[in-house]
Amino acid sequence: MNTIKIYTLQLLSLLLFACGNFTEQPKTPEQLRAELEINEIINPTKYLSAEDVKLKSQQKMVRKGGLFRNPEYAPDGVIITGNISNSASIADFKDVTIKVTYYSKTNSILDEARYTIYEYFKQGTTTAFSIKTKEEDTPNEFESFNLVVEDARPAMQD
Repeated sequence: MNTIKIYTLQLLSLLLFACGNFTEQPKTPEQLRAELEINEIINPTKYLSAEDVKLKSQQKMVRKGGLFRNPEYAPDGVIITGNISNSASIADFKDVTIKVTYYSKTNSILDEARYTIYEYFKQGTTTAFSIKTKEEDTPNEFESFNLVVEDARPAMQD
């Protein structure tokens, strides 16, 4: 009975000693690159940002001017322009979804709208964009706005 206990203790100590000597192999550059690409693809908003965003109100003529009257105009949406930068090291993106929030004079949210920009955004580049919104998507009484990148799809490399 004692010999079984001794053999069991020796076997356990041998297993513990052997398990303690295993070291993790360093990752290859390909493995590190794949991990970085997966991390970038999972978190596109961490690497995509909107810069130099401008908004210009548009108007459409609803009645021509004449000899005794001035022309009349009505709101016709806005044109949003800016740049989207991709600071990712490896991942390319496409079909970026942006969210535009419109605010009143008192900073109350009047409305939000989402738009998709169907372009490719290569890593380390900045791409210009322009969006024409519809009249019904833009509140007439907005005072300010905010634009953020909300999502994007990975552009798989061939």
